Amino acid sequence: MTAKVTEKMCFSSSFEYLDNGIEHGVLSPFETKEMLLRKGQLIAEGFKPLTCDIKMLKDVPVKLRDGVTIYTDIYLPVTEEKVPALIAWSPYGKSAGTAPRYKNLFNMLGMGNGWNSGLTKFEAPDPAYWCAHGYAVCNPDMRGIAHSEGDTTMIGSQEAEDGYDLVEWLASQSWSNGNTALTGTSYLAFSQWFIASAQPPHLTCINPTEGLADGYRDLAFIGGIPDENFIDRLQVNHVSAKGAQREDLVKEMSAYPMADADIWKDKIADASKITVPAFVIASYSNTLHTWVHSVRGAHWAQQKSGFVFTIVKNGHITMMKAIQKSYVDSLIIICSKKTMVG
Repeated sequence: MTAKVTEKMCFSSSFEYLDNGIEHGVLSPFETKEMLLRKGQLIAEGFKPLTCDIKMLKDVPVKLRDGVTIYTDIYLPVTEEKVPALIAWSPYGKSAGTAPRYKNLFNMLGMGNGWNSGLTKFEAPDPAYWCAHGYAVCNPDMRGIAHSEGDTTMIGSQEAEDGYDLVEWLASQSWSNGNTALTGTSYLAFSQWFIASAQPPHLTCINPTEGLADGYRDLAFIGGIPDENFIDRLQVNHVSAKGAQREDLVKEMSAYPMADADIWKDKIADASKITVPAFVIASYSNTLHTWVHSVRGAHWAQQKSGFVFTIVKNGHITMMKAIQKSYVDSLIIICSKKTMVG
């Protein structure tokens, strides 16, 4: 798959966040190394102690097909068994879980930081929970983010291509059993529709929570009404790499106001190409991640994937974790058996 519209994108200089002590939390500074995080360890004050030992592969380089290198953190259960991997793809910084701007987020939601370990990437699964249940968690910084090379693009075929490459790279690692899944909320859900539509061979399933599949209708021009304020806020939250250029959607909204522009066609996921199961989580009470944009991709994907389950997110967080784990467990087991047979 080739990124078709990069030359039509509008770019601006990156926001200079890197290495200011704010965005990267307690897992800074940048350094490629292996760490052993011990059961009972506190990643930061007020967070949940780790419930198991975790092997952390920090700032691992991954070379993409066009030669750009991105960096990812990988959390592994301490075991001799090969394990499946969950990927949380986003531009918000893989090490920012304990950064000040995210640290109080759970308190604002009435939950408190004790719900997670502090290893959690924004809107992503908690590595401590999933490692304790036999999964690896991969938190990449996409191109143009933090220390990853290249210029940042937002939603579309470039992310689909990059995500494809990461899925296949993970499946080839010595600790991997060859199965991968995508999971996460909001931007981490947007990207799942695009990556899955590229059909990476080792992608087992996806789990988008409150994620759009149409960048024009569900993000930039909701109901035909432009929303530059939210787009600008979304871009400011990107942890841009020093010296990188970032795709500027506000400029693109002005340059390409009509939905039939190539730039916006590229930001519609072709979910009819998705062949893996999708566990889609939506909300009827959220005015940002609306029900309509959450299920649009599910409606399209259902034509080909054979299994799409949508649940309204209005329940207890422990119950939701249990449902998600049951879903991923089932599909990882099914695909593992297929691999062993075929």
